[in-house]
Amino acid sequence: MTNPLKLLPLLVALTGCATGVSQQRERIESVPADQRAYLLGTYVVSCQPRGDDCAQRLEVMGMNYKSVTEPFEGAIKSRPDTKYDFVDRDRHEKGYHFCIPFVPGDYEFFNLILHTYFGGGTDFGPRKHEAFSLPFSLKPGEAVHIGRLKAWLDTRSGLAPMPQFNSIALLTSEAPPALREAARAKCEPAVQSKPVRYAPLQASVANSPRVRHESVQ
Repeated sequence: MTNPLKLLPLLVALTGCATGVSQQRERIESVPADQRAYLLGTYVVSCQPRGDDCAQRLEVMGMNYKSVTEPFEGAIKSRPDTKYDFVDRDRHEKGYHFCIPFVPGDYEFFNLILHTYFGGGTDFGPRKHEAFSLPFSLKPGEAVHIGRLKAWLDTRSGLAPMPQFNSIALLTSEAPPALREAARAKCEPAVQSKPVRYAPLQASVANSPRVRHESVQ
């Protein structure tokens, strides 16, 4: 089983550099192994069917998170070299399951990361006054599954590199049992045996039109 600390590139500090990953690693290694918390879930991005593939609309798609008690920010994201666990061409989406070590504490997702390298690089996402708050808490030694999260872009216009601002949203949803087990399987053996608290993020508390609930069968 993969050492969970090797998954830290999924939690890249907002600088986007190796220093951010090193800082996160140092924070986690400062916590005794039996006191580390684990964040589980499924992360999904919109894609456009193209040939045998489903092409990711933008090169970088993710979500910023931050501690509400410490000056620390990071992100969960996908890039062109991300290894996905599933591709659903019919639903225009692909995603991966995660089980990532965290320092126990109170956190919140607060923004979307959407970036294209086209034209020298362009960022998309909610404006500062539209930042949202999707809180989650991790107790020492606890494993928590936060549901299914999707960085959504309207793909009906094809792969045009400049999406319309109104076509961007973060969709939260319940995770069916199969998805929860798939995320648990990503954990190291000692964590797989832990009870997992299921606490899906709730779009209703985000207070933002950019965060919506999606029903997934």
